[in-house]
Amino acid sequence: NQPRGQAGHLLVRCAREDSGYKEDIFSAIEAVAGTASVYTRAAILAEMAYLNFLDQDRNVRLFKNLMCDYDPRLMALPIHNYNPLVYFVNYALEELMEFFRHAVECPNCYPQQVIILFLAWSHNNRDERIKEMLDTMCNASQEARLSLLRFLSSLDESINEDALLYIQSLMKSQFESLELGKAFDQMFYHIDQWPREYQEKIIDTYMNTLFFRYKTSGLIHFLAGYAIKYPEQTLRWLEKILEIPPSSEAYIWNQIVEVIIQAYNGIKAFNQPDYQDALEYAMDLIDKVMQHPSN
Repeated sequence: NQPRGQAGHLLVRCAREDSGYKEDIFSAIEAVAGTASVYTRAAILAEMAYLNFLDQDRNVRLFKNLMCDYDPRLMALPIHNYNPLVYFVNYALEELMEFFRHAVECPNCYPQQVIILFLAWSHNNRDERIKEMLDTMCNASQEARLSLLRFLSSLDESINEDALLYIQSLMKSQFESLELGKAFDQMFYHIDQWPREYQEKIIDTYMNTLFFRYKTSGLIHFLAGYAIKYPEQTLRWLEKILEIPPSSEAYIWNQIVEVIIQAYNGIKAFNQPDYQDALEYAMDLIDKVMQHPSN
């Protein structure tokens, strides 16, 4: 199997070198697609997006032949830029529907296919059929939720309304867990590149959950920079944090005080007399930190 897999992998790689071998490449792989071992097919599928350079539609048909038995190991192949599904969802949704229905029946592939289903939903006008399958995976599997959240968090400046909607949907109280709380906190290291409107929507939703009980270092890191430009909003969020008793060693008190001081200095920089209440509010929050039973 190893030599055959290597041969199949190299054939796929040839597609980026010379389009003149198109027929030879496709014919060779098509000849074994229905009978090759899982390992040989995995080697072909791993970077099969290269074949799109030669013929997108024929590549979809070949993919379906390679996946004819819907082997769970093949359905759980890693998602990356050369996974063909990343591209197929843009133009071959109907041809993939049977594959997706089988994916829903294969929990082991949820962490991978939840990303593909999100792309399919987002790139096809929020297709309700796809949303139903995507929600089924998210509702059933924490690993799927973690995988989708990490993917959406990594979008940085590519964030959009669809991603925002699904991040917020993962904040439901029934999904609350230490692992997801940590993943949400990690997200805040990435949102500095998001539009301010998205930042505020996400944090406002987040502050109405209990996820931030578990870990706050990422959130506090983000607020430290946010406090300089938008001090009053930052103080309101910090007060919300201080209302909830922590369930772990999540609270980094010195850093919280530093953020409040950043906000205080930001307010003072405006040098306006009507900001006096906001300055007193900042000092009250520092007192609240000092008096907090967990400090």
